[in-house]
This record gives sequence, structure tokens and C-alpha cells, in this order.
Amino acid sequence: RRPLVGEQDRAEMVLSLKGVDFTVIFEQDTPLEIIQVLHPKILVKGADWDPKNIVGASLVQGWGGEVKTVTLAPGRSTTSILEKMETRQREKTVTVARIVVQGCLSFLWQTDLHPE
Repeated sequence: RRPLVGEQDRAEMVLSLKGVDFTVIFEQDTPLEIIQVLHPKILVKGADWDPKNIVGASLVQGWGGEVKTVTLAPGRSTTSILEKMETRQREKTVTVARIVVQGCLSFLWQTDLHPE
């Protein structure tokens, strides 16, 4: 199910933000090696992360950089988007089923095949 948007597209979206010099797609489980090589001035994660659990935070702060967390936009998470899509799909399925049942009942009534 995830990711909805591929890594290259996500990297390009982030790169298009003012103040972002470049983005890196990495293969490792964490960005620690990249952080050690690049020495970023600012390390940014979503506000759902506790700053003390952000990988590389102590390194960045150690060389005078900043660790920032950004507030997440309500209703814009991947989980929220998927939930909305699933809810809409269920609503469509129920609506179609309702139409089919109503159509069958209408047909039965019009053809004198309706139950007594």
C-alpha cells in the first residue's frame, strides 16, 4: 500500500521547497551515514518524532547545527489519505449494492413476481 508517491517524486517535491539545497535518497535503515558525511546545518523531521529520538540529532547539534520538527498538516498523512479512500470505496460499494437491491425489488414488483 505504501508509499503512495515514489521516492524520486518525494525527493523532487522536497527539493522544490525554498531553502532546500538538495535531497538524498539513501539505502541504509537510517540517514546517520549521510548526516555524518554532509554535516547539515539543519536537520528536519515531522513533529510526530521526539527530538531525542531523531537519528543524527546529537551530531548536528554537536557541530552547531539545528534540529527542527515541523507540524504535520491534519488529514494529510498517508494513513489519513488511505482511510479516506477506503471509506469512499466502501460508501460507493454500499450505494451500488443498495441500487441493485432496489432495482431487483422494483423489477419483482413490476413483473408480479413480488412476494405476498
